[in-house]
Amino acid sequence: MRITILTVATPDYLPGARALFYSLLQNNYFSSNVELVCLVTGVRSDEILEGMGVKLLQLATTNHNIKSSTDVGRFANTLLKFQVFRFFEESTSDRIIFFDADMLCLGEIEELSSSKYNSHNFWAVRDYACSKYYRKSLKTYDLMAKKVFNTGMFLANRNLLNELSYDSLIEQTASKIFSYDGGDQGYLNQYFKKNEIENKFLHPKFNYATDRNWPLTIHLPKMLHYTGPKPWIAPRFEIFYETPFYNYFEIVSSSAKLPHVSFQKINANYFGGARKDELKKIWLRREFHILFFRFKDWKFTQSIFILSSGLDRLGKVLLTRIKFAAKLILNLIMKVIKRGLI
Repeated sequence: MRITILTVATPDYLPGARALFYSLLQNNYFSSNVELVCLVTGVRSDEILEGMGVKLLQLATTNHNIKSSTDVGRFANTLLKFQVFRFFEESTSDRIIFFDADMLCLGEIEELSSSKYNSHNFWAVRDYACSKYYRKSLKTYDLMAKKVFNTGMFLANRNLLNELSYDSLIEQTASKIFSYDGGDQGYLNQYFKKNEIENKFLHPKFNYATDRNWPLTIHLPKMLHYTGPKPWIAPRFEIFYETPFYNYFEIVSSSAKLPHVSFQKINANYFGGARKDELKKIWLRREFHILFFRFKDWKFTQSIFILSSGLDRLGKVLLTRIKFAAKLILNLIMKVIKRGLI
């Protein structure tokens, strides 16, 4: 079976792609039937990726006038992901395994080449956070949250091309379907639903997002997905110091001659007016990864992280209840005083 492991990278995501492939190679031994490919736009060549044996292929930059139910700005480049299916059509691969360029490999993924995944044509991890952020949009477009898959990672077998084609995908996204999140994930989920294409869910260890809505798992994630701030972007890069990403990125970036980033105390001004709650979430993610990096115990790390997050939420609930009780008592006192005066 010929397998292609690939990602899509713009110049902004090139550092992430380097760390992704480096981490894959450090944790896996790929046989000669596995090809590593990076689909790029705005990048002519990259000695680092090519030195790792990754094949660079240029993407077309055609604007298909795709409609969106939300502001597509945040996800503009993710729409290039559709060209993964064009690549699949033109390749001789029997299976493609796609990873977003903001993912990191923490263990071997040989299981994904197993014949047990021949039973269905498309496999992906459920998106556990969509109901938290897009509840109204999901309802508008008649999508059930428990059936939504995250497109940060997916496995597709060649028979999928009997049900899905690149041209059909582009045609329908341009005129017939909308995206609940403004990006490729919304379009693909809607496309699968509209065309009655069945998908199966993978274990979340193959796409474990840095989001507190992802479920607790005793399994060490094989692939970590930085769905929030991107670790390689300064100054936010600094908050990921001493994390798994930094461990790989430092090695790759040292030979890539990237701009030096000094790791000093974080100044809140760096975040360009980020709200306090956003800043707190970022720091929670950082502490989460530092715990994992130091203790190497996934179950322990998640337990500590969830406990700390739970205590934080409990504190907020108690504070709300105390405020409510105080307001209620104050109102009763005022009524008693008012009646006494009358």
